Amino acid sequence: MQKVLNGTLPSLASCFAAGSGSGAGLTFDADPSGHARNVKVTGVNAETERCVSSIVSGVRLPDFQGAAVPVQFPLSIYRPAAAPIAAPVAPPAPAAAPVFIKP
Repeated sequence: MQKVLNGTLPSLASCFAAGSGSGAGLTFDADPSGHARNVKVTGVNAETERCVSSIVSGVRLPDFQGAAVPVQFPLSIYRPAAAPIAAPVAPPAPAAAPVFIKP
């Protein structure tokens, strides 16, 4: 199941727009038929919650025997610092005319 959930991370990352938080709590019940049920997302705005919930609800989990299993999958968002914008480089100054000194 971990492998399947890790495979969804790029899609889940797209749910987290800049400024929408640095993490979320994700819980759901994995049912024996391989579906996520009762998906709950906490710590994010409504738009991010809908996006994460939609992706997780559509994930195909491994089938298994027995009762549904509660799953907790915390999400932490890491955004690398943006590279500083380089100041424009001024063109080089024209070379000065050679200076000649008479003896």
